[in-house]
This record gives sequence, C-alpha cells and structure tokens, in this order.
Amino acid sequence: MKTEEALQFLMAHQPLLSEDANDQNISRFDDVRKFFSVNLDERCVPLLIGFLGPGDGHGTYVMVEDTLRLYPSEYVGEALRAGLKSPEPSVRYWSAQFSASYPTACIEDELIAAFLNGDADTQIAVVTAIEVIPSHEAKKMLLEVRDKSKNEDVLNLIDEVVGA
Repeated sequence: MKTEEALQFLMAHQPLLSEDANDQNISRFDDVRKFFSVNLDERCVPLLIGFLGPGDGHGTYVMVEDTLRLYPSEYVGEALRAGLKSPEPSVRYWSAQFSASYPTACIEDELIAAFLNGDADTQIAVVTAIEVIPSHEAKKMLLEVRDKSKNEDVLNLIDEVVGA
C-alpha cells in the first residue's frame, strides 16, 4: 500500500455510509489504519476521524484511538475539534469518545456543542470526556446544559461528574 492510495481511500469515505459498510470496505479501512500506525503521516488524522460512520465498523472504529495516540496530541486535538463540529452524528460521537484521551486539547466548547446536538450515546461520550478535563469551567459549562438532555442515564452521569 502507498500513502496516497491510503489517503484516497479515506477521502472517498467521509464518512463511511451504512450502505457501504461491507466487509471489504471495513477490512480495507483496518488495513489503512494499520498502515498509518507504521507509516506516520499527519494528513491521515482528520481523515481517519471523518471516516467513522454509523455503527462500530465491526469493532475496527474503536482501534482508531490506538492509531491516533501515535500522533502529536496538538494535531489530534485539532482533528477532534473539527470532528466534533461535523454534520455527521457518527463523526461527532467518535470524536467525543476519543476526546477523553485528550483532556488538554481545549475543546470544551466543541464538546458542549456536540452534547447539545447529540443523542444519548454522544452525550455520554461528551460527559466522559469533560470528566477528565482538568478545568472547573468545563464542568460548569456541562451543568449549564444539563437539562437539555432527557435521558436519565445522561442526567445521572452529569450529576456524578459535577458533584451535584
């Protein structure tokens, strides 16, 4: 596999749509992810995040986090910031999920926006990410939007995180 070929595959699927999430594309994605784990190229970071469509990619999407850890945290933080702003719910969800590993990325505003625009799974991922951010301001922001969720599990988790 060559770098440009791998980047092209990712660019062609931003995100991978449900109807294209077949075994061949998921397997190819995993090969591309592994390629960029060995052949580091920062151009892949936002593309890996943007690839993440609905579902879990037969278990491969969660492994993107392992690949992201190989890249500078500042660069990953910027890609997560963009992912949290994505119009695609699945990209916002995975960006929120991975944000818990980057608590100093200064993405609190984007996390709150993803919370307001997300389903219960995305909201839980956002709360989990905010929990590890060493900022009282982030927790205060979360408390301010708490009542925007109607999901009891989300509300209980927020109360636990902010100490309410």
